[in-house]
Amino acid sequence: MVIASFYGANRGARLADAQRRVFERFGWPINQVEVEFPRCTHGFAVDRFLTELGGDYDYFMLFDIDAVPLRSDFVNVAIDKIRDQRTVFGPAQQSNHIVVNDSVNHLYAGPSAFAISRKMYEALGRPTFDGTARSDCAEEITWRAEEQGYTVCLIFPAHVHERRWQLGNGHAFGIGTTYGDLVFHAFLPGNPTNERLFIEQCERLLAHPTADRLEPRLIA
Repeated sequence: MVIASFYGANRGARLADAQRRVFERFGWPINQVEVEFPRCTHGFAVDRFLTELGGDYDYFMLFDIDAVPLRSDFVNVAIDKIRDQRTVFGPAQQSNHIVVNDSVNHLYAGPSAFAISRKMYEALGRPTFDGTARSDCAEEITWRAEEQGYTVCLIFPAHVHERRWQLGNGHAFGIGTTYGDLVFHAFLPGNPTNERLFIEQCERLLAHPTADRLEPRLIA
């Protein structure tokens, strides 16, 4: 399993340091790649990373720089989901700003804790992680999976600090979203308050690494 996250001038080093320490505590190495944000897009950076990686991996996991697993076995959970090489796995997102066929209702495996096998990625035609006319970052992979009869396995929010965006059927995601008991994603990492929320969550994980689940503490 190759795990990667990407940071730059608008996605700060403090976030990268906090994320790295959580992954180290859980015993999983993570490739934190510094790129020229906002000069290049997140999706472009991921595409370039995978091109340079070539075929030297079986499974790939992408994390946003402001997201961390909440359980030490999260990577094993992800591998169990994608080892059939026909499943893409990740937190549920919806691009509410993109309208396709008169609708915004398209759930997809978001890039904050995304996992796929190399075999499936190549079978889909190595779709871009960059945005397209119908897709935000990483969404094109879910579109391709659905069109070609593959499985999309989504983790839904269990707790949201500040609801911002709709997922349909009463679900929403937003600032400080806890997905199941598996992943915490702060969102909008350029905001100082969100950065504090993320770093505080990381510090709590580092202080209690064996906890099954930690709700993010509210910040006034």
